[in-house]
Amino acid sequence: MMKTSNVPPRMTPYAGRRDRLYLRRDEIERLIEAAQSSGRQRQRNATLIYMMFRHGLRVSEAISLTWQQVDFHTARLFVRRKKNGKPSVQTLSDKEAHALRTLKQSSHQDAQLIFHSSTGKGIGRSAVYKIIQNAGEKAKLDISPNTHTMRHSCGYHLINVRKIDPRRIQDYLGHKDIRHTVRYTELDETKFDGIWED
Repeated sequence: MMKTSNVPPRMTPYAGRRDRLYLRRDEIERLIEAAQSSGRQRQRNATLIYMMFRHGLRVSEAISLTWQQVDFHTARLFVRRKKNGKPSVQTLSDKEAHALRTLKQSSHQDAQLIFHSSTGKGIGRSAVYKIIQNAGEKAKLDISPNTHTMRHSCGYHLINVRKIDPRRIQDYLGHKDIRHTVRYTELDETKFDGIWED
């Protein structure tokens, strides 16, 4: 009779690791278009994804956003970070401001939260996960995005596409430790371009 071991198999450093933790800008746009093309809360879902990407919002930060944090007059958003992150005041693009105004017009009369259900109650983490997952499937993306993909995508885009200084991005994403910010440089797809001339 063979003796069975209760010791779990040894995990390799790359076991379960996904190839890519972020979406490129064109994939974000496809995700937003997919969210806007189906479902009862199209405007809410598309705006939610766009805001999470543009401001690197964690799901907990996104679902707790209130209208008091939006200043339409100055086109600013006051971002309260979770996990002891640093708060900041960030610029709203014209596209964001327009999307938020449209969303506010159709919002439940008593709703304080920006992203809420048809009854005016807040939406949970699982609802946001499903919104992003469903949009990802509809957009036929190469990777399956989740709620934290939006934050990774923001960090990747700011460092590797926009070439923003890591110290500014540290404040933008609310990181207390710069090491959490510079890890996005490791995601650069082009950093080895030109090593071989042939």
